[in-house]
Amino acid sequence: MGSDLEKILHELRIKIRSDMNITLTNQEERITSKINENIDQKFIFIQKEIETIKQTNENHEKRIALMEKQIRARNVIFFGIEEGENSYEALEGKVLTTINNMGLKYDKNDLEMVRRMGKPTEGKTRPINITFTTYGKKIAILKNKSKLKNTNIYIKEDFPPHVLEVRKSLQEQVQKERSEGKMAYLKYDKIIIKEGGSSSKKIEDFRKNQKSKKRELESSPPQPDGNPSTSSESITKHRIAKKNKITLGGQSCLTNFVQRREDISQTPSIASDDLNE
Repeated sequence: MGSDLEKILHELRIKIRSDMNITLTNQEERITSKINENIDQKFIFIQKEIETIKQTNENHEKRIALMEKQIRARNVIFFGIEEGENSYEALEGKVLTTINNMGLKYDKNDLEMVRRMGKPTEGKTRPINITFTTYGKKIAILKNKSKLKNTNIYIKEDFPPHVLEVRKSLQEQVQKERSEGKMAYLKYDKIIIKEGGSSSKKIEDFRKNQKSKKRELESSPPQPDGNPSTSSESITKHRIAKKNKITLGGQSCLTNFVQRREDISQTPSIASDDLNE
């Protein structure tokens, strides 16, 4: 009797231990799952915060780049004007003398600021950064920069360092496009490419396109299918559609022709961003 009781107690202990182990395992799994869930939620939250910060930084960078572009919009840089001035007025006078030698009549009121760039270095002539009072004054300078061709002085636009790097990397592509007969130039930090061809060629292509449309309008109406009502209705619909097409087509043709002539007449003979290429 005693041995049976001991056996029962032993089996009971084993079962209790087994149940405890199962309970502990389940508890561990639940705790681990809860911890992982919390970690995932925090990770998602942190990831969203990082994305928000990245987007904010990108927006700030765009604003800064835009502000820098606007600040430099009226600037040009003169290279090769010898140093030796001992005052701001003397430097301003040198700049005005150079500009007037280009055939332009500028005075102090056209200059907002002039300054040498960088620290003085023996044997080197520092460039001069010039800010004009209007954007038009800058464009006039760039259009006439060829008048300095036989001198030691030349002109460049004022771009931020990162834009200069981009433009430098794009020069090879610009030359390639030009060698293929396309009109290509740099506009700030992008390449602008226009297909070659004269205005007369564009007008001729336009006329051919209109002749093609006219031939389509002159196509015969649908053939009757034997049913008088169907045939009459089909022909009536065709005539209405043809009439509407001619009316709208004529208006569209006139609008397109005027728009194309305006585009041709407004095609710039010189691109301001390509003036220093």
